[in-house]
Amino acid sequence: MLAIFGNGYRYLRFNNRFLAYTNEAVYPFYILHQTITVSAGYYLAPLLMAWPLKFLLLVGITFGGCWLLYELIIRRFPLTRLLFGMKTHIRQQMDKKPIIQT
Repeated sequence: MLAIFGNGYRYLRFNNRFLAYTNEAVYPFYILHQTITVSAGYYLAPLLMAWPLKFLLLVGITFGGCWLLYELIIRRFPLTRLLFGMKTHIRQQMDKKPIIQT
C-alpha cells in the first residue's frame, strides 16, 4: 500500500490546464448531475427501447447537460460562480497577488 501511494505521489504530481479546468468544474457538476439525471430519466423511462440504449442516453444527457450549463451559465457570470461555490474572477486575481510584498 505504501509503495502504491509513494509511486502515485512521485509520478502523478503534476498540473496542466485540463486538470485546472476540471478541478474547478467538479462541484458544479456534483450539484447539477442529480437534477439532470432524474429529469432526463423521467422522460426516458416510458420510451420503448432497450435498457442499454436508455442508459447510454441518460449518461450522455447528464454529462452534456452538466457541461453545457457549467460552460454557458455557471462559469461565465460572477453571481452564478458565487452561487455554485466557485471563486469569482476578482477573488482569483487577488489570490495570485501577495498581500505583503518583501
